[in-house]
Amino acid sequence: MINTVDTGICGFLWPTCSHLAPCDSLNHACYQSNTICVRHPRCQDHPICYPISMMDQKVCPPMNALEPFQGQIQNLDKQIDDAKFNCHYPSQHNLTRDESAALYLYLLIGNNETVRSHLQNAWDSNDEEQMKPYGLNI
Repeated sequence: MINTVDTGICGFLWPTCSHLAPCDSLNHACYQSNTICVRHPRCQDHPICYPISMMDQKVCPPMNALEPFQGQIQNLDKQIDDAKFNCHYPSQHNLTRDESAALYLYLLIGNNETVRSHLQNAWDSNDEEQMKPYGLNI
């Protein structure tokens, strides 16, 4: 993962950097079994060996969870950019910029072209099929 561009894994952010082994500085290899060399957002610029057991699609950054809304909400990309720009970051709760932006975006009140309104409409429908695409959000 360390030598790839625009590629990532989804995993938990809570492991302390000092408890994760550094990757080999020459070849970015991990010599601990069941780990992968990654750049962790809270470990500065030092590649670390991240436990594969802690990788999970269900904990993907909140912005990835917006994929079901693409094509359904006008100007969603602009709303996301605005949320990333206007959100409260850095946060006193140690949220990442994506997490802060997701909260900003989910709480945005407006017309029927917001994430919140689409989630609310799906929820109000009581229709499991209508709610299914938003499973990561509801």
